[in-house]
Amino acid sequence: MNEIDSYLLTMKMLVPEIQDEHQYSLKSELSIQHYPKKSYIFPLQSKHEIIVFVAKGLLRAYYIDQEGEEKNAWFIKENEFATDYPAFISFTSSNYAFQCLEDCTVVVLPKKAIYQAYSEYPSIEKYGRLIAEEVIKMMQSRIESLLFLSAKERYLDVLKRDTGILQRISISHLASYLGIERQSLTRIRKELLQQK
Repeated sequence: MNEIDSYLLTMKMLVPEIQDEHQYSLKSELSIQHYPKKSYIFPLQSKHEIIVFVAKGLLRAYYIDQEGEEKNAWFIKENEFATDYPAFISFTSSNYAFQCLEDCTVVVLPKKAIYQAYSEYPSIEKYGRLIAEEVIKMMQSRIESLLFLSAKERYLDVLKRDTGILQRISISHLASYLGIERQSLTRIRKELLQQK
C-alpha cells in the first residue's frame, strides 16, 4: 500500500461513510513528495497552497521572535497534517516555517482539490470539519499550556502525552517548544529525577 492509499484509509477510518468513488476523484489530485532532513516544506513567510499529510518523518513548525531567535511552536509526526491553517484558509503569508527534523515523505493535498471535494461530497466536507476541529483543540491546548502552566507543568504534560516524540527531538528543540532556556529544562529534569 503506497502513502496515498494509506492516507485515504485514514479518511475512511475517521468518516466511514466516505465512498470509494468520492475518494477516487480526490486521489487523482494527490501526490507524494520526499524531503531530506533539514529541508523546508514551508519556508517563513510563504503562502500555503497545500496541506501535507506526514506519512513518514517528523517536522517542526517554528517562528522567529522579536530577538531574532527561532521558537518551536509544535511538532508534526506521522499521520498528522502540516500547514498553517489560518494562512491556508486566508491565503496570507505564514509566520511559521515548517522544517524536516528527519527525512520526510508526505502526501500533498492541493487547496483547489480539497475545496472541490468539499463542494461535491458532504462526507469529505465532514472529514475536513473533523480535522479542523482537532487542529483547533490542539492549538487551544498549546495556547493554554503557555498561559496557565509553569515550565515544569508544561514539561510534565509533554511527558504524559508523549507518543515517541521526545526520543526524536533534541533538548534544545524541546526547551524552545516549552518556552524556556535549555539550562532551565536541564534543571527541571534533574529535580524530577531526584524526586523518584
